[in-house]
Amino acid sequence: MSYGMSARAYIKRAESCLQQNDPKYLFYAAFELRCAVEARMREYLEAWDHVSKKQKQGWEIAKLGSATKRAFKTDRVMRWQMEDERAGETLAGLYYTPVTKRLRWCGSYR
Repeated sequence: MSYGMSARAYIKRAESCLQQNDPKYLFYAAFELRCAVEARMREYLEAWDHVSKKQKQGWEIAKLGSATKRAFKTDRVMRWQMEDERAGETLAGLYYTPVTKRLRWCGSYR
């Protein structure tokens, strides 16, 4: 059994911890959620060539948040759409949904 390190894998484990309905699993759920925040930002950064390898491998939420804001030049939801102008149809739509400032704060709360 492999230990997934994607944002979705962390969320799935957090949900599993919460379903235990036992207070001792709350720490693990919180830890998995914190890792999910980090993983989501790293997944976004991984797709960009102009982001340094060091920034992509970071683990501090505040630094990853700054790097994603610089890479995308925004901290708002963005939508890119590819269209076939001759056929007048949308071929694909891509979304960037940034980790909010509040979620970054919650994830790095000490």
